[in-house]
Amino acid sequence: MQLESLLMRDQLESLTARVESGELQTHDEIRREFLNIIERYLEEEFGVLAHIKLERDVGDGFYDAAIGGNLYFEIKSVDEGFEAGIDDSIEYIGSEDEPPRFFTTEGIQGAYINSDAEVVQRADLVELSPRLRNLLDTAVSEPTATDIINAFGPQSERVQHYIEVLWNILQEHRDLPRVESAFSAWRDIYAEAANLNADARDAVQDQASDFGIDIDTEEETYEFLFAVQTYFAIFLKLFSARLGGEYDSTETRLNRGTWPETYRRLSVEAEIVEHDLFDWILDPSRESGDASHKIEDMVMQLATSVDMINPDRVDQDILRDIYQESFNSQTRTAMGEFYTNDELVEEVLDEVGYNGNDVLDDDAALLDPTCGSGTFLFHAIQRYVDAAEEEGQSDREIVNGVTENINGIDLHPFAVAMARTNYLLALGDRAEYVDEVPVYWTDSLAPAAQRKLNGQKVTVSTLGSVQVPNPEDIGHHELFTAMERALEGGWGEGRFIEEFDEYNRQRYENTLRGVYNFFTEEIHNGMWVPAFRDVAAVHGLKDSCEFIVGNPPWVRNRNIEEDLRERLQDDFEYYSDPWRPDLEEKRNPGSPPDYAIAFVEAGFEFLTSGGELGYVITSSLARAMYAGKARQDLARNKNLKRIIDYTLAPHGYFQDAENKPLIVSAANESPDGDTEVTLYNRENDVRQWNVDPENIPLEAGDPRSPWILVPPTLIDAIRTMTGSGSRAGDRYAPTSGVKTSANDVFFVEQIEPTEDDDEVLVETQDETLTRIEKDVLRPLVRGANVDEWEFDFDSFIIWVYDEDANVLTELPNRVAEYIEDHEERLRARSDYLITQQLDDGEPYWVCGNVNKGKLDAKVAWQDISKSIEAAYLPSKVDVSLDTGVNLGERDLIPTTTLQFFEQMEDDVAKKLTGVLNSSPARAYVGSYATRTGGRYCHHKAWTLGILPVPDEIFRGDADHLTDLVESLHASGGDEDTIEELDGEIADLYGLSDVETEAIDDFLEFFRAG
Repeated sequence: MQLESLLMRDQLESLTARVESGELQTHDEIRREFLNIIERYLEEEFGVLAHIKLERDVGDGFYDAAIGGNLYFEIKSVDEGFEAGIDDSIEYIGSEDEPPRFFTTEGIQGAYINSDAEVVQRADLVELSPRLRNLLDTAVSEPTATDIINAFGPQSERVQHYIEVLWNILQEHRDLPRVESAFSAWRDIYAEAANLNADARDAVQDQASDFGIDIDTEEETYEFLFAVQTYFAIFLKLFSARLGGEYDSTETRLNRGTWPETYRRLSVEAEIVEHDLFDWILDPSRESGDASHKIEDMVMQLATSVDMINPDRVDQDILRDIYQESFNSQTRTAMGEFYTNDELVEEVLDEVGYNGNDVLDDDAALLDPTCGSGTFLFHAIQRYVDAAEEEGQSDREIVNGVTENINGIDLHPFAVAMARTNYLLALGDRAEYVDEVPVYWTDSLAPAAQRKLNGQKVTVSTLGSVQVPNPEDIGHHELFTAMERALEGGWGEGRFIEEFDEYNRQRYENTLRGVYNFFTEEIHNGMWVPAFRDVAAVHGLKDSCEFIVGNPPWVRNRNIEEDLRERLQDDFEYYSDPWRPDLEEKRNPGSPPDYAIAFVEAGFEFLTSGGELGYVITSSLARAMYAGKARQDLARNKNLKRIIDYTLAPHGYFQDAENKPLIVSAANESPDGDTEVTLYNRENDVRQWNVDPENIPLEAGDPRSPWILVPPTLIDAIRTMTGSGSRAGDRYAPTSGVKTSANDVFFVEQIEPTEDDDEVLVETQDETLTRIEKDVLRPLVRGANVDEWEFDFDSFIIWVYDEDANVLTELPNRVAEYIEDHEERLRARSDYLITQQLDDGEPYWVCGNVNKGKLDAKVAWQDISKSIEAAYLPSKVDVSLDTGVNLGERDLIPTTTLQFFEQMEDDVAKKLTGVLNSSPARAYVGSYATRTGGRYCHHKAWTLGILPVPDEIFRGDADHLTDLVESLHASGGDEDTIEELDGEIADLYGLSDVETEAIDDFLEFFRAG
């Protein structure tokens, strides 16, 4: 402090001399130099926090700069006069409801004016420097939550600079073995979890540009994200060290020795902070003086700022905001960077019974196997602390109980760093008693350690396997801590083995030698030892937890790395054993499994007998085909206690994401009683009921089929409907329309006449103007063109097929010229490449999913809607345009966004339209239709394919139904006619009055909002 004080006094003396000599004359010159002195002082004293505290060049108001919102500066030129600065300050103070304090100067004299508009002290500027320093310290010393977010988040120019520094050092030192291994391991893990598609890469590249970093390739995109996470990992490590109250300030600890070893020892003195792959920064520091200086400067400034933080001002929301604001919403969506809503966390903990004194039981271990940033752990710790305080436990007893019983696992190293910090935050001042944070960096889906007589084999993905002694003889913590110290200290083999007692040294001599050789010859690096220690610790949690909670990652199969997909298929029945509807008129459809489903199966492996599992999970668990085995096991072999369905609720549970959450809780024991089901609608109203889990599957007796989360009276109606006839998909093939995979080439938005009656001028979807033969044009109907009882078309397709839906081998001249201009684009389509594998004689303009049956009369419906919206579509329509172009009668071409039954007789199509738009069918399908995440339902082809349809529809009976449907198409949906239709459909299904009332009641609730 003394040195900084002298520097500030010297700088103020220099400023005064330059003003008196006339070197600095204007207001702008004096303001700039004075504020630079202030900023230098703040940076030395308060690090990063100074940069958000000093607001420069405020504008046209009465003041020039502000610190902390309460200390303002008014700077004048010599010509304007020192007294003018005092007058302006007093005037401004008098105009404010919460008056600030002012410091004013013209570079020679200074004055301090308090919030009562009183001039407390005035003197030469240099003589006022002690007063000025005191004012600055007071203004900055207690940062608010907003200050912390602004200081350490990406909006801070200083943080952007730090990330740029890390990026440049990574580029310069990628060839260092430890840097390369750290990045490669991080990238392999990150690629498994993040769907970094082209749009997301573009978004990341734009953000990097804002940081002054130009990136072009996919690899550089990952490198930038690695640099961003490294910055935050450094911040979290320093802040976690700060939370350990038994230590000096972080800055003092770092100054205690030689950089970078003091930074490394932050994670050696105690395991509050763990050595991880983000410590790659240490190797460039050891190799390059320039890199060492830059990283040390960054770390020390961060440490200075971190030491200013009052931990009471920080909670998990602040850390969450700091990190989430680093990425725009598009990037966060692609990378899955979403945090679990606190309300859902509390509800899950309630559902599994983790509350009250029960949490203090010796066997009440809790694990979140996908802990992410540690939200579940944070809330669980708070519940444990409340119960322990109520019982009168000491702080040390509370910490010991928490760390022995509340555990987290995550595969992503940055998530682990976040979770560890939040773990300490949840303990508050008690964190000083923490010796180890039980949040482990490993894969909770990894197979169990292979036990042998002489020990265990511990495997870390991408790093390898090592045989270790049985933990009953040499504990994993003891073993790997000794190995880490051996690598850091450069121990020989004998010195390492001497760490263990003589009995175990002799018993495990060869195994210990193998451990030493593995790490010194293959790993070389203490950075990876904690990874093996964590894997070993997690194996010890198998079959030992009373509570499993969490929000497993929701990642579709196509976004998962191929090797991981294969392992999941091999190791998890839930992941690889789906339900199939087995429709006779359609090949068995499939849906790619979600990563989350494997964590349900793995969760039960950690539970004790009778232990409770509670997850926030995608509602596809209840409805998607891929979850068949999971549903069977939960309903038949577990005690399925509670299902809470939020899929239609209006509340946004995940920032920037429309997800469809479900809470499911089950005990690791045989079924025992009913399942309690809670369903929310779009207006946040709630229905709740109890049901026998055997009665939840859609198809009675098939526990793999989708769950129908509807009241028991409606379940009775569904059972009645199921027995009334055949499934629609067993009679007619449910399908979708044609797929071009190049809509911008084939779709036409505008048609104009030319001087030739056989040719027209068209504008395609990509706004290209071209002249083509009008014979190739057909009206196009998409999903958005179909509503309840009606349809239209507003665009066309260049139809390169004949009347029998065979692709043209030769095109008309003008169309051929147009198509040739797009040959490269059309040949690159993935669908075309697949077609070529099946028939290499197909021309490159062929489209997918085309057959004659798709051109027949049909009943079609929108894929995405609240409930079914169907219309009868004829095979042909007459096309006469306002532009004067008359195409005559043309086939109506459905696109892939339209769902329908194909090759259907005209009369059956009309009757089936009536069935689909009826209340019984809507209630039936609504009970199991998958959700979009945006409070709507997906009505895929298979979804309606499994709808039972009364036999009379297919036999050609129920003629009055045809009349009703034709009337409804003509009127667009007359209410009286709809009521009559519902009554007739209910009779055909054989529904009772009670069942019909249940249908109407459910639909009123289901479609509300």
